[in-house]
Amino acid sequence: MVVALISAFALTGCSVTDLWDLELRIEEAGYRDVLVSESTSSDRTTLTVEARTLAPRDFDREDIETIAGIVWDTYPHDFDQLRITLNGAKAESLSRDELTLAFGPRPEQLVQPEGNGRLIVLIVTLSIFVLLMSAIAVVLTLVLRRQKRQAQQQPPPYPAYPPYPGYWPPPR
Repeated sequence: MVVALISAFALTGCSVTDLWDLELRIEEAGYRDVLVSESTSSDRTTLTVEARTLAPRDFDREDIETIAGIVWDTYPHDFDQLRITLNGAKAESLSRDELTLAFGPRPEQLVQPEGNGRLIVLIVTLSIFVLLMSAIAVVLTLVLRRQKRQAQQQPPPYPAYPPYPGYWPPPR
């Protein structure tokens, strides 16, 4: 189970602390009940932000732009689409191109070089999984062999003695 969770985060390239930090930055900007998640499907990464304003109001474009700006300027992972839901209203989806047009290029420290980082993390995770399964197999083999040896080393049962003279054997 733990290996599956690690693999899921490794494949999306995000970490729980990065999502948590983004939630805190959005809350510091004056929003509450913030929930941030990242999902990947068909090589498209979507970052989803759900938040509520302090004073309940209708869908406000200014709030959407504020949250999008925080995400664009501070979230340290690449994503293709940003989906923002404010006060439970209809979600606003912004593509990477729309965000670049609205806020300019991402800060350089957030731009990740192309590489095999995800592949390396996946290989390491799968290696750990294989080692864990191998260790479990070795332990099970040793336990089963020990039980088999203990069963073979037990003394044989006492031989059946003939009944005393004059007594019939008990019915079976």
